[in-house]
Amino acid sequence: MRNFIIMKYILSITLFVGISICTQQKVTAQTYFTNTGVITNDSNWNIFSINVTNPLFPLCNGSYGLEEVCVSINHPMVQELILIVISPDASIYQIYNGNAVGANFNGACFNAVGVDIGASWPPYMGDFIPNYPLGVFNNGQPTAGSWLLVVIDKKQPNNAGTLTSCSFKFSTNPSPPFSFDSTNLPIVKIETNGVIIVDDPKIPASIGIIDNGAGIFNHPTDTFTFKHKIGIETRGASSAILHPQIPYGFETWDSLNNEIDTSILGLPPESDWILYSPQNDRSLMRNVLTYHLANQMGHYASRTRFVELMLNGSYKGVYVLMERIKRDKNRVDIAKLTNTDTAGVNLTGGYILKTDWCVNGSCDGFYSVYTDPNNGSPSFYEYVYPKSQDMLQVQKNYINAYMDSFELALSGTNFSDPILGFRKYIDILAACDFIFINEMSRNVDAYRASNYFYKDKNSNDGRFVLGPVWDYNFAWRNADFCNSDQISGWDYSNYACAPKVFWAKRMVQDPWFQNRLQCRWQDLRANQLDTASINHFIDSVALFLNDAKSRHFAIWKSFGAVPNLYWPPPISLNYQQEISYMKT
Repeated sequence: MRNFIIMKYILSITLFVGISICTQQKVTAQTYFTNTGVITNDSNWNIFSINVTNPLFPLCNGSYGLEEVCVSINHPMVQELILIVISPDASIYQIYNGNAVGANFNGACFNAVGVDIGASWPPYMGDFIPNYPLGVFNNGQPTAGSWLLVVIDKKQPNNAGTLTSCSFKFSTNPSPPFSFDSTNLPIVKIETNGVIIVDDPKIPASIGIIDNGAGIFNHPTDTFTFKHKIGIETRGASSAILHPQIPYGFETWDSLNNEIDTSILGLPPESDWILYSPQNDRSLMRNVLTYHLANQMGHYASRTRFVELMLNGSYKGVYVLMERIKRDKNRVDIAKLTNTDTAGVNLTGGYILKTDWCVNGSCDGFYSVYTDPNNGSPSFYEYVYPKSQDMLQVQKNYINAYMDSFELALSGTNFSDPILGFRKYIDILAACDFIFINEMSRNVDAYRASNYFYKDKNSNDGRFVLGPVWDYNFAWRNADFCNSDQISGWDYSNYACAPKVFWAKRMVQDPWFQNRLQCRWQDLRANQLDTASINHFIDSVALFLNDAKSRHFAIWKSFGAVPNLYWPPPISLNYQQEISYMKT
């Protein structure tokens, strides 16, 4: 039924498009109002329409077009709403994607002169930056015809709302036109056939990639160099809620919707992929930089590719295609644990665990046997590989006991003893490098969230390894909470926020480990972590993104006076200044 209604409206669009010529008229602005009504609480499209008629005329060199869309909506939780505008030529763009919290829009106007609604407070009234710039509609098509506002309540508690007012203002001061003609980055196009992407489950979709090769520009109209069926969903415990540039996770599927390993943009074959959205990182490269440094230090970290994303025909800016942390020979290269591995050396690996935020109580793992007196609570270790449902109880018992033995040895009085202490349980070089990455970047999640570690079979060393490093978008002084904006002190002893794993703080109390840290640091600083080498990589990425970043920041406003709930002062005024701040 919904598809029938949508098709009826899109068909009506073609009936209202008039043909006229640019003329010199004295009209400078005109406002049209849609119908009003109930917003159903069922994730369906609630469609409100207006018929724009003369004296409006087609755009003449961008001199007349859509300036703003204003709405008044009674709803107790505006974070549940999505607002979409559809123009007479069937262009479809989201102008609001639930990135505000609280009740009611009381005359909220989305335009080019607004502020970030995500950093504002209810009741929402005044000027706000749309999720997507209205200039995308000012591409030369006639303004006359049927314009639609679509309101979707994407959650389903018992709290339906009402659209009490909606106006479209057209003027001689329209939102600046936006165009996407070519790029040196690969272009990723995803089509969902009108189905909304949700957190779970994955929905069927198609992905097409245009990548004509190094040094050759790609155009949205070029032939796909890669095409595949996928299942896609939103991802991230907080990213999809706090930031309108939504991150996505997707799997490559076969014709029966089963996962199938596939190579994308030259990366080793896998079925699980991430499209990371760097909107909350004005450099666009903090994760990419961190993973590069880990690779340079000799460790596996997710390989990355910068791309520009188009979703259902809408330009969504710069994204980073990333590998998920998975067990295979090209990623975390440890033994495959099967249901026959129940005793002896076969039981000892491989395992991947992590410490992270447990969203909605969905995590499955075990609590540490050790309670850190600094925070009064034990750490929780989540099963990553194998998945909890795929593990036998004997396998869970083994890895739980191994971690208990390590933590009891580390916390005990003989912790620095080469035989009785912690050294026999953990890869020392990887531990040093893990500490360096977190301390030098002042990672806000260091030692407490998005921390992975793994263990191979005892026949292949068998000590557990800290890493791969993961989730550094709020590192490198990109946040002002949890003391992450401080340039002195040690993060391993920073208890300003949630409980942290005590390992690093305890290990550095061992003089032998201190010596290993010092020697390793001096070696890295003379080579992989040389300041000039790091700055060269940052500069090379900034140059590579020089063309794409302009389009990205035209969509996602990040600089100057735009407020943000997380970024520390000083707020950079432009991209070059942000790069300078990060390097400093």
